[in-house]
Amino acid sequence: MHVIVLGAGIAGSLIAQKLARATSYQITVVDQADGPATQTSDHQLALVHPQVSKKSTKLQRFTQIANRIVWQNFQPSIRYAGVYQPILKEDWVNCETLSELILTLGFNLSEIEPLESKAALEKLNINRPGLWFNTSGIYDLKKLSTQAIETLTHHEIIWGEKVIRIQKNNDLWQLYNNKNEKICEGDALVLASNYQTKELLASIEVELPLRPVRGQLSRFIIPKESYVGKHLPWSATRGDGYCSPAKEWDPENWLWEVGSSYDEDIDVLMPSKESASANQKKGFALLGIAERPEYNFLEQSNFVGIRSASKDRLPLIGPVNGQSGLFLATAYGSRGLIWATLGAELINAYLATFFAGTDFLAAGFLTAGFAGEDLTTLEVELSSAVSPSRFFAGALGARTSNSKPTFPSGFKER
Repeated sequence: MHVIVLGAGIAGSLIAQKLARATSYQITVVDQADGPATQTSDHQLALVHPQVSKKSTKLQRFTQIANRIVWQNFQPSIRYAGVYQPILKEDWVNCETLSELILTLGFNLSEIEPLESKAALEKLNINRPGLWFNTSGIYDLKKLSTQAIETLTHHEIIWGEKVIRIQKNNDLWQLYNNKNEKICEGDALVLASNYQTKELLASIEVELPLRPVRGQLSRFIIPKESYVGKHLPWSATRGDGYCSPAKEWDPENWLWEVGSSYDEDIDVLMPSKESASANQKKGFALLGIAERPEYNFLEQSNFVGIRSASKDRLPLIGPVNGQSGLFLATAYGSRGLIWATLGAELINAYLATFFAGTDFLAAGFLTAGFAGEDLTTLEVELSSAVSPSRFFAGALGARTSNSKPTFPSGFKER
């Protein structure tokens, strides 16, 4: 059972690592670069935290379980542990009420803790009330991708080959380069190639509703003795954007990283002054400091990545209708590690189903390591929410126009 994974960013590398743990697969990873995570996943500041809202939502549950898996699997590789989310004074209630809400949403107070302004100032140097995400943090995507690829010691990795088209021939998926040379072929193909996925599907006359989203992260040099320098946070902080904790640049200055822009339908990798200025405004807002001309930051550098997003901003993870053995893992947007973690579990479950020759997606692909939790309903909701067939249904002459996957009879949806 030969599986090709196209793309060695965080999406493809975690999928390949997951599949490698099942001894029944032979895996080939293909990437146009000379190593893993050279484009959007070449990112050392990936913020990971669960979404929290006043009522339990599917997205909150997806990000909640994904954050737990990330914390469980990748905690040794975390760059900055803990994330703080300030709450506007007009929206703040009190710690007791928020603690009750956190418990109602299925979290525990070791995961998320409400902080009054005084406690936040003492703990984080932020004089604003909010939520402290104790089991969240900032991760290095390139490091995680590299570590995942390094586990593929008995599998094939093809670097430096840009795939320009795919085709199916004699029940095998084949990849071709710009010289019309066949790179490799396999029983199943997983497209984890970010925005390039749209072009590759076009080569088999499948239209994918995918759009580029440019993201810019800005690094600023800030004097330690300046007003802003004295009020920089000691932890990762999120709100409208996010920032890292202050890091020493030299004896007189801090290096502070703030991001990121979400520029839809733009695929230009060059840094933008407008985006840097917008990131500076995000920084002031996160600190709760009124913007002043004398507080201008000195830019040190910028990181730019092109993400991909679907119409509804949810990813596309699963099989393509009417294209047996073809799977997508793309459109992760700004939640790369969250969706990469869930995507690896989901693609592994779909491939097991595919090679077993059944339409049933087996339960249990999210339950490993979470004894005592019944996640079967969440698995149904996740598979349905991110299924590519929600856009492809009926358009490709598939066996069914239902956008939801088929589950065993034991599964029941709310």
